[in-house]
Amino acid sequence: MGRPLFLYIFLLYWHFLNALFTVEAPQSLFTVEQGHNVTMECTFPVNGKLEFRDLSVSWEKKDESKTVYVLHRGEEDFTNQHIDFRGRIKLLKENLNLGQSLLQITDVKLRDAGVYCCVIFYGGADYKTIHLKVKAPYRIINKGVVSTGHNEWKLTCQSEGYPEAEVIWQNRNHEDLTDKASTRFETGSDQLYRVTSTLTIKSGIDEIFYCIFWNKELQENTSTILHIADSADGILQTESRRSVGAALIATAFIGSGLLFLLCIRKARANKGNRAPVASSSIAKLSKYKDTHDCRDDAFEDRELKYLPEKMFQILTILLLETQLSMVSALFTVEIPQQLYTAEYGSNVTMECKFPVNGSVDLGLLTVVWELKRQGWLKSKEVYTFRNGKALHQPQHPDYIGRASLLHSELKLGRAILQITNVKITDAGSYLCLIAYQGVDYKYIALEVKASYKRINTQVMRIPGEDKFVFMCQSEGFPLAEVFWQNENFNLSGPANTTYTLTADGLYNVTSILTFKPNMSENYTCVFWNKELNGETSAHISTLALMSTQYTGQKFLISLIILTCVTVAVLLSALIIFQKRKSFKDEQPKKDRKRKLNPNAKDNSDDFNSQTEALYLSTVTSRDSGSVGL
Repeated sequence: MGRPLFLYIFLLYWHFLNALFTVEAPQSLFTVEQGHNVTMECTFPVNGKLEFRDLSVSWEKKDESKTVYVLHRGEEDFTNQHIDFRGRIKLLKENLNLGQSLLQITDVKLRDAGVYCCVIFYGGADYKTIHLKVKAPYRIINKGVVSTGHNEWKLTCQSEGYPEAEVIWQNRNHEDLTDKASTRFETGSDQLYRVTSTLTIKSGIDEIFYCIFWNKELQENTSTILHIADSADGILQTESRRSVGAALIATAFIGSGLLFLLCIRKARANKGNRAPVASSSIAKLSKYKDTHDCRDDAFEDRELKYLPEKMFQILTILLLETQLSMVSALFTVEIPQQLYTAEYGSNVTMECKFPVNGSVDLGLLTVVWELKRQGWLKSKEVYTFRNGKALHQPQHPDYIGRASLLHSELKLGRAILQITNVKITDAGSYLCLIAYQGVDYKYIALEVKASYKRINTQVMRIPGEDKFVFMCQSEGFPLAEVFWQNENFNLSGPANTTYTLTADGLYNVTSILTFKPNMSENYTCVFWNKELNGETSAHISTLALMSTQYTGQKFLISLIILTCVTVAVLLSALIIFQKRKSFKDEQPKKDRKRKLNPNAKDNSDDFNSQTEALYLSTVTSRDSGSVGL
């Protein structure tokens, strides 16, 4: 009896587990940049060792009915895989033993965005949907400043990304100048938008303008600064140097020409004056003097003959000296990029260029990088290179071990400064000064941002109530505002937001919202960085929260029932065992009694004999009565 009961319990428990087979999606929304890789995940229950021949996994792009990946009974099947995903899809099989179905897409395209369905068969069947969003931020902005004359300037910004961005122009006082600009959009085969915006404005020198690419859908922006002062200085310096160079060349030509004419005139005058003297006194001169005069005439004739060649040599020397002086005067330092933006904790390389004529003698080269910030009395020495080696003595302690110069690039005319593990205090204006056959410098701006990338969330239920506490915490810089909202309303009012400043200069922001959830609504906490014009958000589905709660309750009830059944089975087995034991203990006692008193009968036997005799007499009397009738 015990074995069938245990078998029945086992079968009941197995069907119970099969009914509870569920697929979960730890993250319902993934956002990835174009060209990067993304790994989407869904999980399923695994009890003990995974049997691959019983497992089937299917990933599909639901909104377009495209087959992404199929694993059928432990074997990969690429027969129906859509051409858009061939060669870019991989399932991390080593994680299947852990109950994780990880789908990796490499070199993500814009067309990969959409809704993906993860279906799993393993002793049961279930699925979950996951959303994939693909973005292409307008990271690199190409800019240009051109003077059209009469203090009028043409400012141009160009970038590409997705989705379509709005271009905003502002002046130094952040006044909106967008209405004065013209913006055009182009799209290519890669679905990216190529946006070009031009602003024509009258302005003096030493003015700055902001060009901002605002991606409304992604709530992101990228900006750059156009500085008219640098452009004006460059134009004025170039024009002045060109004027000086032209003046020097003209002076050299005119001076050489005048010298040439003066020498010819003098030579001809000397020859004309000497001719009559020689003819009138030819008889009086000695043989020696006659010979000497002949030599002088021959020498002067020869000098006059080669005078143009000598003047050409003089002119060449003058031109070379003029060109050398112009090269020294035209030594300029250029910067490919005026503004760099670095993420906190990452690395950044800033570059300035200088002219190189042939090989570079590093022993004559001096490169100085300094950090200057408004309000500072003294700048910070970031890196100094002089006489072919780095000087570490003047380097500021903040940059020891973090700032380096790529020496291999110096021979190419590139002074590249690399700063590792960027800190908030590294932001500011950097001076790049180079001395090599001339001296020049440029300023480069560095902005450091610490986006609130990772939001830690925690959800707790208030005991005895239907309310939940939802907490969001993150770190970043500068200080961010936190907004709470559901699908219809802004819930920031009842939220409690606090912040502290860490030792690294980051803001640690914590926001807590207490609410009574609605089964049909989703809640979102948004960290809005106003200065960087960027946001990060975390979402929670109350339906998933409630279903998780009910699933936990069902599991607890099922566990209690299973425990009770197990206890009942054990008690039944114990009772049966006790009865069998007592029966075995009574049987030897009866045998001993029979041996001691063989004529004695059990009361039960007497009772049975009496019962049998009474039954026989009753039957006999009935039979006799029947005969009499």
